[in-house]
Amino acid sequence: MEFDSDAVDQNAEGVADQGSGKREFLDTQIISYALKGKIDVPAVEGRLIASATAHELLRTWDKEEGDVAYYIPVPSIRIRELASSRPKHHPPRKQSTDLLPLYLGENELSVVEYGHLAISLLINSQEVDLLLYCTRHLDKHRRDVALRYFEFLTQHSIRCIAATSKVVPDVVELFRKFRARFSPKGDFRNTLNDILVLATALNVGAPLLTRDGVLNRFASEYYGTPLIAMADYVKIDFGHTSARRRISRDSKGYINRPWRSKLIE
Repeated sequence: MEFDSDAVDQNAEGVADQGSGKREFLDTQIISYALKGKIDVPAVEGRLIASATAHELLRTWDKEEGDVAYYIPVPSIRIRELASSRPKHHPPRKQSTDLLPLYLGENELSVVEYGHLAISLLINSQEVDLLLYCTRHLDKHRRDVALRYFEFLTQHSIRCIAATSKVVPDVVELFRKFRARFSPKGDFRNTLNDILVLATALNVGAPLLTRDGVLNRFASEYYGTPLIAMADYVKIDFGHTSARRRISRDSKGYINRPWRSKLIE
């Protein structure tokens, strides 16, 4: 069952604009450092994260198994139905969440991303009960880590922006350019998540605060994006005029494939 991806895009833009926080994206490492006290909390208060960052923080991917660790239903109200119809220890299935197919090139595998809308709704609605339900089958350590990051995000008013069909052209183009210039990280998912974060910030037109040196160089070389060195991170300024011009020029040559965000039947 498909849902209105345009409405989802408008909702994401609304989340980015609302609140008293700054329109700046934080990467996974900055959130991790802040939680551990290595970066002052005011540096992250009221900022934004991409849904790909949220997936890393809440441990939805099991690296050892090479598969999704748990799915988050969307809309979240569906938790009531799941709780009443599913056996006690059975987690939500992938049929209950949204998906975002990505075609990364002729020689690359097609990748299906799950739950980007769902995880953004989970965080922005601060639905800890839903997270507890979805993770109750996990081992204690993984579950505790997910809950600790969730609490940190909600306590510090950090909002999540979902990757939707609108970012797909940028993800495909950025991934292709990145592979041509840099060697992918050992774990393919790490590289893909970096590109999803970059594309989300680029699409919103908001700066990305990151400690990833490779990502910094790539954004600067490819988009001519100004890099602003701060005490604990570097700011990639996608709001800068030169970056917006390059982004607009590159996007004109892209032919979008008929992918749509959808809910699996």
